[in-house]
Amino acid sequence: MDDDDFGGFEAAESYESGNGETQTTSPAIPWAAFPTGTDRNNASILFHVWLKNSLSNSKADWHLMRRRVGTFPVKEYLLEKYSNLEMDFLKEKKEKVISHQDDYKMLQEKHKLELEDMRKAGHEALSIIVEEFKALLQSTVQQREAAIEKQYILTIEKHSRKCEELLNAQVWITYIVLCRIGCKAFAFFAKFCKAAELL
Repeated sequence: MDDDDFGGFEAAESYESGNGETQTTSPAIPWAAFPTGTDRNNASILFHVWLKNSLSNSKADWHLMRRRVGTFPVKEYLLEKYSNLEMDFLKEKKEKVISHQDDYKMLQEKHKLELEDMRKAGHEALSIIVEEFKALLQSTVQQREAAIEKQYILTIEKHSRKCEELLNAQVWITYIVLCRIGCKAFAFFAKFCKAAELL
């Protein structure tokens, strides 16, 4: 085959197909075969092919549609059952959530009451501790006051004894002094009487 006038393309080859129709094949596109004759049966052949394909497609679509339509009640039943199961599941979960919320509220109330009881018990314990501390402090003060009073009494008694001893000593000293004065006065009086007798 020689190059054609279009820059190196080979000329198309013609051959007869199996149905008696002359086909032309392009060397550039070997798979592209197209009829060159003007057979009047071409339109009817194409129509028959199209009708056959349409009928086969229609039958396939019909069978597919029948199968789909046949599965519609089953699908509808399954969807309804699934919907019911989902609703039951959601209802059960909602009831569980409500139950958990109620339990949580009850626990909160219980915890609140326990805290209130603990607070009251703490106040009572604190008041008891304060009262015991006051009683202990008062007892300590009383014991200290009693000890101080006892110490004062002992000190006063000690000073009283010392004063009494000093007083007794002073009395004795006074007695001795008076005795000496009396003795001297008696001696002087005796001398005076003796001198008077001499006169």
